[in-house]
Amino acid sequence: MMSERPATKADLETLGEAMKVDAAGLRKELETKATKVDLAALGEAMKADVAGLRAEFTGLREELETKVTKTELSNLREEMKSEFKSVRAEMSTKTELSEARRELALAILDTNKRIDYLEGSLRTEMREGTSRVLQAIDAFTGKAQNSERAAVLHGQALTDVQVGMKDHERRITTLEAR
Repeated sequence: MMSERPATKADLETLGEAMKVDAAGLRKELETKATKVDLAALGEAMKADVAGLRAEFTGLREELETKVTKTELSNLREEMKSEFKSVRAEMSTKTELSEARRELALAILDTNKRIDYLEGSLRTEMREGTSRVLQAIDAFTGKAQNSERAAVLHGQALTDVQVGMKDHERRITTLEAR
């Protein structure tokens, strides 16, 4: 078991070197399993993680100067190793993600084909429906025009009858007056 004494600069340098080795191993593993896009995205995430780690190390350095022991440094190193292992495991799922992405692309293509077919069918049905509506409107317009003509003719006939009745009344009145 390690003794409980404060960490020295040498301990911190050893930890830093070990982390560099872990990071180099992780980088090599990432280069063989991930695509360039994956690496770029991971690189950005790692930059953010490194920035976070730098902030943590700054805090740790201040803590180390006051109370950190070698045991605590060893525990921290083990935590970091387990974090790197989880990142490696996450990277192995990148191939699974790639396969899922491929399957989604195929499903999207299939869906687009079906949409194109439905769009063509819908266009045909709309044209046929529009044609039927226009035919019905034409038939209705013809009937309305016929009704309008009949109403005009009926009105003319009534006017002629009224004129005839007035003329007939005038003649009857003239005959009665004699």
